Amino acid sequence: MKHYIYLLLILMLCFSCENKEDIDEDLNTLESSFKVAVFMPLSGSMQSNWERSLEWVQTTINENNGVAGKKIDLEWFDSQAEDIDDLAERIAKDTSFIAAIGPFTSANAFKSIPYFIKNKKPLFIPTASSSEITTAYVGKDYIWRFVESDISQCKNLVLLAKEKNVKSIALVTGDDQYGMSFYNWFGFYAAEIGIEVTRVEQYNSEQTDISNEMQSALSSKPDLIVCIPSNIDQAVEMAKNWKSDSNNCQFLFSDLAYMPQLLDILGEDAEGIEGTVCIPDPKSGFEIEYEIKYGEKPLLASAQLYDALMLLAYGIEKSGGEGGEKLNDSIKKVVSGRGESAFWDDQSIVETLANIKSGLSPDIMGASSSLEYDNDFFLDILYSTYAHWQVNLGNFVSLNYYSDKGDKRYSNTSASWRTYASQIDDLQSGESYDLPEKKDLKVLLIASSKSWKNYRHQADVLAMYQHLKANGVSDDDIVLILEDDIAFHDKNKNQGSIMVENEGNNLYENIEIDYFLKDINADMIFDILSGNISKDTPIVLEATKQSNILFYNAGHGFPEGLRIDAINQQFISPEEFKAGLSSFNNKGNFRRMLIILESCYSGLMGEVIDFESPILCITAANKFEVSKAIKYSNYLNVWLSDNFSSHFLSEVINSPDISFSDLYTNLNQKVNGSHVGVYNEEHYGNMPHLQISEFFNP
Repeated sequence: MKHYIYLLLILMLCFSCENKEDIDEDLNTLESSFKVAVFMPLSGSMQSNWERSLEWVQTTINENNGVAGKKIDLEWFDSQAEDIDDLAERIAKDTSFIAAIGPFTSANAFKSIPYFIKNKKPLFIPTASSSEITTAYVGKDYIWRFVESDISQCKNLVLLAKEKNVKSIALVTGDDQYGMSFYNWFGFYAAEIGIEVTRVEQYNSEQTDISNEMQSALSSKPDLIVCIPSNIDQAVEMAKNWKSDSNNCQFLFSDLAYMPQLLDILGEDAEGIEGTVCIPDPKSGFEIEYEIKYGEKPLLASAQLYDALMLLAYGIEKSGGEGGEKLNDSIKKVVSGRGESAFWDDQSIVETLANIKSGLSPDIMGASSSLEYDNDFFLDILYSTYAHWQVNLGNFVSLNYYSDKGDKRYSNTSASWRTYASQIDDLQSGESYDLPEKKDLKVLLIASSKSWKNYRHQADVLAMYQHLKANGVSDDDIVLILEDDIAFHDKNKNQGSIMVENEGNNLYENIEIDYFLKDINADMIFDILSGNISKDTPIVLEATKQSNILFYNAGHGFPEGLRIDAINQQFISPEEFKAGLSSFNNKGNFRRMLIILESCYSGLMGEVIDFESPILCITAANKFEVSKAIKYSNYLNVWLSDNFSSHFLSEVINSPDISFSDLYTNLNQKVNGSHVGVYNEEHYGNMPHLQISEFFNP
């Protein structure tokens, strides 16, 4: 009997152990997690705000049965503690992370994105708002931003200046990814709204002393100055310089000044300072709920971080816990849902997860916005809310709100970087000339920049060169000037190749370079154009009164003029440009001339061309605008073309007999972010009937 009892006890113990193991396995399954990497700056007053927002969502989910049967774990990394490339690559490659949230700055985001695209891991970017990110990575997948690009903030700043009834404005901004958005779009919106720009100053984002740039902008005596700091120390210096200026112009900051440190450092001197900042949609109630919960207002990016983790959780539930491509596609489906409204609060998150699990498609409403994305590319949110703030009694006070919210969905992309000029001049039909019959075409092509980062300028020039050659223009009639430091550059993964399109033709084949840029100066350029043969310029345009002349330059422009990265880097000022063309014009060895200038501020050069002869100038931008790059290569990590040049050549190729008037109209409808200019048309002839083809055929 005892043996049976012992046997029974042993059997019970065995069953007990087996059941214990089964229970442990079940518990382990329930306790397993989806790991999410968060890489943000982990220092200063912002850190606790950010941690609260993410832990708020995390706790709500984990205390209510998790997501897809698992809880969410966050692993934090300090993006300031190590090289951002190394950190981003490590996180992107780490298969234990289903997704990542971060980084904070646009510069770090721009560097991080390629690693996540390559590894097919969703990256949720809470604050990085550079327009360069949109232009470079649109259509690449796996990237989700929670603020509009700073094109929108730039527009709001200029609109706010307009509301203040100012007639003139100036800009001081950095040269980092963040500052470049404002540098690139400030002049465009000022021109659209009709405000004079007195000065645009760009500083090195690493420098601490920006007094010279501030004083230069203030000395131009604008009615209002817009300041774009890259960090809080620069914001402080900007404010101090403005306060000490005697002209008493008005002042506006961008959102990076919206930090408690500004108030702490400036004290009473902060009073009255104004600016704009992207805030949670006031209708969402997030700011109120946050302040009730934590006893203080949320800071920059708090609502966006909340939404990032919330949306990720919804995507995980939709994908059934799978990552990679399926997770990214599931997030697309989540943000495209238009069922019943689903809000961001604790109870709504729990209900929404259950609804998604049951196959429903709710209309997601976030803490920061309604989380409506461009339904073609899904990279950028369709609209954000901006506050016009002012420092009052030591606090940031919101005076007004601005949003670009439109219809619920768009059939085509509505990303704000696709912004075209509405202010288009009516071209005058110029005086008629009794010109001789065209006998030949002479061409001067110059890529006036060098180095790998300026790849696009040489690519655009070679694209123009190859098209001319394909049309039968002889190398004997083309003078080609470029540095030739791109095709075999160490960073060129396609050695011996230059392209103007991703996976495009090799433009470097069968080219004849007449001068290397390093051997050229400004005087030599005008000697070549005018046909003045010398020891330094043995190859020139040998034109006659029956020759049409095409002069195309792609490079950098500044308020000082066109920059030539040649012998002792120099600028061709507008006055020098006019003098050089006057010498050419006085010689009279041409029939008609077309000048095409691809550079920032190129309208400065166009404005000085007022010759009573058939010389026409077409510019990529007006005198206060920058020309935009286009076609970013993730493979080469470089821009392949400029927006204006790309569209110009496309028009010439696809519509070879297009008139100058139609070309001008089409370019303004297709070139985003700058106003294409045409100068001296009143002395050129009948613009609606003259065809561009006479400058692209022999």
